[in-house]
Amino acid sequence: MKREEEAIERGTIINGWSGGQRGRGVDRYYVVISDAADHGLKGPLVCLGISTQIAEPPGEEAVMLPYHPNPKMRPGTGLARRCGVIVDWAVAVEQADVNNRAVGRVSAKLMREIFKKVAERQERGGGKA
Repeated sequence: MKREEEAIERGTIINGWSGGQRGRGVDRYYVVISDAADHGLKGPLVCLGISTQIAEPPGEEAVMLPYHPNPKMRPGTGLARRCGVIVDWAVAVEQADVNNRAVGRVSAKLMREIFKKVAERQERGGGKA
């Protein structure tokens, strides 16, 4: 797959690998929370994990993302399954480990909600992001 030579922006949903147990990587979706100016073209991306294992109703650690199973009706996130960003699941993803640089994008409104929840969780000591 040909790599685009532009920095990955904050709010981009990527598919990539992050370190797993015993050196085995885990292929997942993430939302980038670092700014392109911070990581440039080669630095690690600071991301939050996206999970399909979200309680009903979602807990305070999750921000639900728009999705649709029909490819013709998918929202800007590009997601096909019910899922959410876990605000205290921060990881660094090396750009070389990104399989798909732009699955979709999280809206500015949802990014504000994500950052608000990250700050709230950090204030209460409930998050590591």
